Amino acid sequence: MDAKLIEKMDRLRCRYLLWATVGYAIFNGALLVQQMVPDRNVRLILALLQIPFVVLFFTGLLLLNQNRRKIASIPGMKQALGNELVGFYTLKSLKWGFLATLVSAVVIYMLPLFMTVFTVKTACLTIIYIGVLTTLIAQLIYLKR
Repeated sequence: MDAKLIEKMDRLRCRYLLWATVGYAIFNGALLVQQMVPDRNVRLILALLQIPFVVLFFTGLLLLNQNRRKIASIPGMKQALGNELVGFYTLKSLKWGFLATLVSAVVIYMLPLFMTVFTVKTACLTIIYIGVLTTLIAQLIYLKR
């Protein structure tokens, strides 16, 4: 198997994952801010800001899926880029995301004991946002190794 092709596919996988992570972070971050801001004009601006980032998020996901299918279709490439270490790092990043979800849920649901901060909808969105973003960032960090 050509080493340059393997490196190219690995760089593409990391780049597409980075696109999806940035798109997800900004799109859902703006969605959370929309839930907390009562002003309609600010909410409209945030909604317009979300459009290019949701496109970036889904483009990154589609290209990442296309790259994974291309890796799986070439036998030597699948062995070089889809080995046990990648699976291990994926499971490890899911573990970090699950841990971040649990910790953020405990913290967010303990806050009302001291002050009123979130509605239930905003709290749930924040917990999911933190968990998924932690998983994506951990996967980026592990794949860069």
